[in-house]
Amino acid sequence: MRFFVGLMIWGVVALPAMAHSSQYQLDNGLAECVDVVDEGRQVGEHGVDTVTLRLTLKKLTAYCGCKSRIASLHWEHGDNTLSSRYFPLHAARTLSFALPKPAPESGLRLFFGCG
Repeated sequence: MRFFVGLMIWGVVALPAMAHSSQYQLDNGLAECVDVVDEGRQVGEHGVDTVTLRLTLKKLTAYCGCKSRIASLHWEHGDNTLSSRYFPLHAARTLSFALPKPAPESGLRLFFGCG
């Protein structure tokens, strides 16, 4: 009986953490021009995992091959793009956005590059 109670307590404590445990690799294709710092993850409204990134310009993205000041973020898993976001990058900024659902447990990549 103690075993089952202990197992139930473990499930209540550990399973919510496991549900939001997807790790991802951040791939900054503009590293020479933009610093990207992961400010952490939060569980927002309705249980949606959000990631916050701080972007700091080191030099204009044109020096890194971009044709405009539009940047992009792409959630990728293997050869599949799960979602994309495009945004202007004229100055330093902070972005928050949702992890793709359902988020794979491994192999998730966030690519930052030209728009």
